[in-house]
Amino acid sequence: MIEIIGLHHISLSVTNLEECKQFYGNILGLKEIKRPNFDFNGG
Repeated sequence: MIEIIGLHHISLSVTNLEECKQFYGNILGLKEIKRPNFDFNGG
């Protein structure tokens, strides 16, 4: 079994943001953080 101890960055194009947030948050246990103030739109 591999234990994940950290994740630096992930960027995905998705069609259903809420469904993806549920999967990554509830199933994989990842925590959502505030998006940095980039000089381009995200989302």
